[in-house]
Amino acid sequence: MIDPVISQLVIYPIKGCAGIYLDRSTIGMYGLKGDRDFVIVDQSGKFLTQRQFPSMACIQPNETESGLLLYAPGMEPLLLNKDMIHYGSDISVSVWGESLQGSDCGDTIADWFSTYVQYPCRLARRGKDFTRYVQSGNIMRDIQTSFSDSYPILLVSEDSLFELEKRAGMAIPIDRFRANIIIRGMQPFAEDNWEDIMLSSYQFKKGKPCSRCIVTTIDQSTGIRMGDEPLKTLNSFRKDPKGKVLFGVYIYPVSDQEITISRSFF
Repeated sequence: MIDPVISQLVIYPIKGCAGIYLDRSTIGMYGLKGDRDFVIVDQSGKFLTQRQFPSMACIQPNETESGLLLYAPGMEPLLLNKDMIHYGSDISVSVWGESLQGSDCGDTIADWFSTYVQYPCRLARRGKDFTRYVQSGNIMRDIQTSFSDSYPILLVSEDSLFELEKRAGMAIPIDRFRANIIIRGMQPFAEDNWEDIMLSSYQFKKGKPCSRCIVTTIDQSTGIRMGDEPLKTLNSFRKDPKGKVLFGVYIYPVSDQEITISRSFF
């Protein structure tokens, strides 16, 4: 077997929306640069997800020199001008019950998102003095993250996906798992046993396994739920003692670094 290599790098600038595929990226304390810097929130500041609004999957950001250019079905393109929305008025953002500091991106942008998802909402970005530490149970760890669900980087394996597809008897697009780093060239689910992870001369550490929800059943190109797979099959062989189904692992960097596709692990 060849050494595991990185096959894809992906960032999701807006939490819950489509990703941007990269050949290289900078990794800092919050993970891959530009990942989950923005979040859509309701009027109370609670974050919106594909669980309630699956059409969010079709909001596609593209990086330009001026900022993020957004596309969505039936909508005119919208530019998130990086100078105009750098830091707006403070807004309280709630992610899984955790109160975080955000900066509001303004009424024009809020109207665009509200029209598309057909629900009153606003867009916030990480505040100027944003600080958020990963919580592991009741313990606050000295690891920072942005608007992600947990640790700053999510890694999945193509080899683990192939095993899942074999058991499910169907093809499953890897974008259903919304990972940042996708690797190939290893035994299925070998990532379960990792602690320290070497990528060329760079080091990561394992945070925890990633538990999965109904977002994995949503076609990321259409925003339509496609039945009960892959959760049904994952439930048959990837359930932990607490009843959570697992696929992929959260990791975090030991130091700032550059990362590119096709770089070997270990």
